[in-house]
Amino acid sequence: MLTDRQSIVLCIVVVASFVVCGILNILNKIYITIPIIVIFMIIVINLFATKRMPDIEEEQAVIKQEDDL
Repeated sequence: MLTDRQSIVLCIVVVASFVVCGILNILNKIYITIPIIVIFMIIVINLFATKRMPDIEEEQAVIKQEDDL
């Protein structure tokens, strides 16, 4: 999915879009709000879809704990 840097850039784009469109009072236009909502949903889906890959050291620690038992 998205990298951390891409997620941060998309968050900045969403926040800046809300601020600018709110100041200009154009958030009630459907062609303005749909792209902002889509980008926001991509960020949220990416948050839940990405799984943290365990480090090699963590895997070795888990295997060592299992061996000790």
